[in-house]
Amino acid sequence: MIEWKLNDKSYTWARREGRALCSSRDPVNEAVAWVSSLGLTGKETEIAVVGVGTAQHLFELRRQHPKIRLLIFDSHEIDFSSAPAETASVWDDFRQTNVQLHQGTEATDFAAITLVRGPVVLFRSACSATDFEIHARLLGQDARLFAKACETFHFPELKSAAQAVPANLAVNIKSLAQGQLPPSSTEEKMLSVLRELVR
Repeated sequence: MIEWKLNDKSYTWARREGRALCSSRDPVNEAVAWVSSLGLTGKETEIAVVGVGTAQHLFELRRQHPKIRLLIFDSHEIDFSSAPAETASVWDDFRQTNVQLHQGTEATDFAAITLVRGPVVLFRSACSATDFEIHARLLGQDARLFAKACETFHFPELKSAAQAVPANLAVNIKSLAQGQLPPSSTEEKMLSVLRELVR
């Protein structure tokens, strides 16, 4: 459960299980800085964000990029019912914009099959270990899923290499499918596995 707080400057912040989900000093400034750090050009049509927290960063992202489609993933069930009325109201309005929210256990499963046509980013303050796994799945770098795909489609030499994804091999399968990585014989095999998966 999220515990909402008000700091001495009247900024709303929150924590879950004792851990802050955003800056306790200035969550609004943190959100502005985070969106600026993404380096978005304005040409993006879609972005995946992992980690909801207090959603200040999401509100700021929507404010700066009103037309971009937001795919939001969080390993927790999102419940703003205990939030201050103004924050809950902004969240309800925000959900009516071009937003697709995946939460709880469904977020992890959906991340594995989602092909994001734009950046995939983390809001670290709000992320748990499961959220980092969701991020890896969105990038196509989940070694366990890839190993299973190699086994299913009979690529035994890739299955052993798959144990190294993402740390040693660091191949983004989804980027490869979009033609963003230069092909090599190993990468071409990975692409054929990916094509079989989406058939």
